Amino acid sequence: ALNNLKWMRLQAAWELQAVGEQVLRDLKHAQVLHYSDFFPGDCIEVTLVEGTRPIERFLVVDVSHSARTRSIHYDVWQLTKAGKLFERGGQSTVCPSRYISIRPLKMRLPEETERVADNCRATAKAFIEGCRDKGDLATLVKEVRARRERNRLYG
Repeated sequence: ALNNLKWMRLQAAWELQAVGEQVLRDLKHAQVLHYSDFFPGDCIEVTLVEGTRPIERFLVVDVSHSARTRSIHYDVWQLTKAGKLFERGGQSTVCPSRYISIRPLKMRLPEETERVADNCRATAKAFIEGCRDKGDLATLVKEVRARRERNRLYG
């Protein structure tokens, strides 16, 4: 009985640690979204500072922070010249640096692309609001428990 109680307390401690780590990840992500130059749903054009590559157009899908390089990078979907989403192989990452120039894209987008951009924007805003105002750990505890169960079952 004593070993069972110790085991249950150990499991609760692991779960609490996982919840804390998830909260920290979510808060860092919300902070990066808040301070980044471009927000999900924004369209950008990327050019090399010293290069001959043509201008590339992208829709920002998400913004992330790399702890290793201590920099922001944008998860993007490449756009065609007409402003439509690339159908194959369009997902990529853009990292601001001194070698590339990132500017807002001033172009009217097709309705389908605009819908995707609005969805990205709404998802990011809902995420930030959830981090700021929720204050309810029950959802995080459920997510952590479900992830632990998946990891236990599927390795």
